[in-house]
Amino acid sequence: MARVVIPAEVRAELQERLRYLEERRIPELERESAAGDVDAFALLRVRRQERDQLRETLVTDRAPEGSWDPRRIEVGDAVTVREVGTSDPETFILVPASVGSRLENCWVTDRSPLGAALVGAARGEVVEVVAPGGVHRYEILDFRAA
Repeated sequence: MARVVIPAEVRAELQERLRYLEERRIPELERESAAGDVDAFALLRVRRQERDQLRETLVTDRAPEGSWDPRRIEVGDAVTVREVGTSDPETFILVPASVGSRLENCWVTDRSPLGAALVGAARGEVVEVVAPGGVHRYEILDFRAA
């Protein structure tokens, strides 16, 4: 199994979602599907798959303590960038692809166009991101272990 680093903040949210699914949502859907609700049965399958994916993500090995590289961006870092030509910085948390992007939480996966461009980059570098909306250039202002 590949090593991933899930930031503590992200890990806590994933654990809370898993707890909600196991303790509340899945039991509700099991009762509804047992009563003959076909829609609940279909949704139950989806929520069980989500639960299984969360479990797998949360048990993945973590990088050993003290292994953070202060010179290069890696999964698990909070990265502050500014799009070239703008003045407003943005901060993202770089998460493993298995976690999934959540833009409302500023989570960006390492396999997204922005995340892939950031992995391995350093402070002060300008990275080019090829996205469906065109090419964007971002200056890396700072990063830290999240």
